[in-house]
This record gives sequence, C-alpha cells and structure tokens, in this order.
Amino acid sequence: MALNINLFFILIATLLLSILFFLRPMNVTTTEHGEIAQLELKKFKLYEVTDKGVKTEVNAAVAKRFENRYETQDIYLIDNSRNSVETMQAKEGIYYNNEMIYLDGDVFYHDSKGVQFYTQKIEYNQSKSTVFTPNTFEIIQYKNKVFGKELHYDNNKKVIKAKNISANYFLDDNLTQ
Repeated sequence: MALNINLFFILIATLLLSILFFLRPMNVTTTEHGEIAQLELKKFKLYEVTDKGVKTEVNAAVAKRFENRYETQDIYLIDNSRNSVETMQAKEGIYYNNEMIYLDGDVFYHDSKGVQFYTQKIEYNQSKSTVFTPNTFEIIQYKNKVFGKELHYDNNKKVIKAKNISANYFLDDNLTQ
C-alpha cells in the first residue's frame, strides 16, 4: 500500500493542528526567594574580645549571617564594653554591623546598676548604650516597679524617659542611715 504524498502532508498538518489545539503549555510558576543566609549556625556562641577582655558575648539557639546583619533566635547578649554590664534576652534578635541591635519577643534587659525591665521589643544602640522600646514596658529596680510606654533609657547619662507612666515606689524607712 503506497502512501500518497498529499495524504502524507494532510496527516502531518492534522497532527500539528491537534498538537496546537489539544496540548497546552506547562504552567511554570516562578517564585522569588528571599535573601539567602551566608552562614547558618545552631547553638551559636560569639565572643568579641579586645585587649581589655571580653567586650561582648552573644549566645543564640540559631544564628544566620547575612551581608550586613546577624539574625538570631533565642538570643542572650552580654555587653561589657562600658563601666556597667548590660544583659539582654529575647526570642528573636537582629544585630546590624553598625552596632544596632533589635530584639523582639519577651525581651528582658538588665544592667549592673540594678535597672531591669520587660517588654516585647527594643532597639539597642551598642555604641551609645541607649535603649528604646516603642511598646509597653515594666521596669523593676529593687522593690520598685514602673509601668509605661515608649521607654528611652540612656545608660551613660543615667536618664530614663517614658510616656503613660504608673509606678509602685517604696520609700526606705531608714532614711537617716
């Protein structure tokens, strides 16, 4: 049985048209991935050492290093760069190379002068030793408690500013001693 050339071209044209109408192109979706960490560490511990000793200690459950920052989970930070030691703890933290530290989630701050407070978010400038929290906070110093919003704490100047303050302050009965 010989195949006619006209029949061959009709068969090819029919095949190509059926491909055109019945087959659909694949729907390929592309997703843009966020920034990829250069380094990821678990149970991270970092010591910044100077000629005077350990300046900063950072402990974290997970730490990711990006080009301009570290992102951490379950962070515990000790800053010993000044005449007072400052300790901070939070669920998440971002440490920028320009010495700004942003902590988020159940933040606890304590310094060697007895000031400690709880909040949900702080911005800590390590070079200036200042702390800012836009959220509500609770300061505890010895038996005294102060509640408020928008805390500004300058550890160098020993100045604390805040809004919407309410306090429980206990006076010492032995003021003459």
